[in-house]
Amino acid sequence: MKGGRADGRMRGRIVALAALVSACSPIRLSAQCPDGSPPPCARAAHVGVVSRVAVLPFENRARDTSLTLLAEGLADQITTNLGQVSRLEISPPASVRFVLGHTVREPARVARALNARWLVDGQLLSSGGNVRVSVQLIEAAGLRVRWTGAFQRPTEDLFAVISAVADSVATAIIGTLAPAERASLVRRPTASNAALVAYTRGLGALQYYDETHVRFAVSSFEAAVAVDSAFARAWAGLAEALMWQDAYTPARQLYPRARAAAERALALDPSSAAAYASLSAIAMGYDWDPQRAESLARRAVRLDSTYARGWAYLADALVALNRVDEAMPAYRVAVAAD
Repeated sequence: MKGGRADGRMRGRIVALAALVSACSPIRLSAQCPDGSPPPCARAAHVGVVSRVAVLPFENRARDTSLTLLAEGLADQITTNLGQVSRLEISPPASVRFVLGHTVREPARVARALNARWLVDGQLLSSGGNVRVSVQLIEAAGLRVRWTGAFQRPTEDLFAVISAVADSVATAIIGTLAPAERASLVRRPTASNAALVAYTRGLGALQYYDETHVRFAVSSFEAAVAVDSAFARAWAGLAEALMWQDAYTPARQLYPRARAAAERALALDPSSAAAYASLSAIAMGYDWDPQRAESLARRAVRLDSTYARGWAYLADALVALNRVDEAMPAYRVAVAAD
């Protein structure tokens, strides 16, 4: 019954989203960005953007199937790093997974569905405690391989692979990177390699919403913060995972832990849009305080106007406040962003 309750909750939200989105005009969005302008927002439509890049979930070619989540999370981490380069426009991981779930994994089809000029595709192998990642950058027009690379590091030194791939891809597309851009690509989210590996596995698991993967995500994020208690992203991930796990436990028991994790993330990183978005969802799902939920969600999208969950939680709060006309375009922005 727990699984049925979770599935029902997901189906209900999808139906509501579909109804609201279909009711909106397909011609013009009326939602506003944090600066008061209509979408797409400034960060999503940054002046000087070269073209859209989509990082496909890496394929696990190792015999150890437990590395599959590491391979998928690795692609998400590379996506996050590339997103620090303002001259690149990045397809959200969930959008990439949605397209791959509905079309053959052929570069031309995937690029067309994502409206992406560049595809980053890779494979992961593991041997003797080392992880080997082979990557290629494909230009969709003509399916030309612009760059290929292979990186081998100890499994514990995952960040070296993430930063090397992101740096190589960005350089192949843009050319010479500005010092600030290169610095953003090598900035570590945690000093602990073990915490980063656990966090990366958690990211991979959190892309699935069944009970097994959600519980694995929670345990992975918990392992990450146990190793590095100052790892803000892992605390934010834990907050999100705990909210999803609540669907598979007696209702409302895990929300206090999720709130504590989100607040810890904000104490470490006040600019965490993910933490504010989680607090917004908690304000709605646990406190039933839609006004506070709206305020927190607006802070999330002000910090990151491309963060889909922030827009979705904002729309949820607006619906609860009977401001459906405002909620519909916010849902539209959420769907467009992710």
